[in-house]
Amino acid sequence: MAVSALTIRRAERTDMEPLVDLATRFYQTDGYQTDLAELPQRIEALLAHQSAALFVADLEEEGVIGFVTVLLAQGLEFGRKAEIEALFVRTKVRGQRIGTSLLDEACRWATAQDAQEIFLVIAAQGEPVRQLEQLYLGMDFEPSRRTLMYRHLTV
Repeated sequence: MAVSALTIRRAERTDMEPLVDLATRFYQTDGYQTDLAELPQRIEALLAHQSAALFVADLEEEGVIGFVTVLLAQGLEFGRKAEIEALFVRTKVRGQRIGTSLLDEACRWATAQDAQEIFLVIAAQGEPVRQLEQLYLGMDFEPSRRTLMYRHLTV
């Protein structure tokens, strides 16, 4: 399948149905413990948040076939930084650099927001980790010697 009709653009509210479908596939495929019923509200919040961006890959004949979310934060160590929070492309169109195009757009947006660093996390339960590591190394990401830890907060 050629990707000549591929458009990378900011997501809109009219993309809600395909975004929920893609995000559901992403979280179910990789075994995340995400509350899928909350996805529409979370997508809506991302669309409205000034320190976040949600981009979609839209193929003219297929519709929305991938997405990337990028978040901004301000800190002491790196100053303004960005995080690639999620990246997903439908299985049948992988290998055509659609994910790369989404990541490139997220990096352009982060740069325009004055971010000095952009980072991402490769989850152990995701696709074969070595394959993803090689993909990101090829895009000039560097390995970190940090350990990611998290704690659930009760709201």
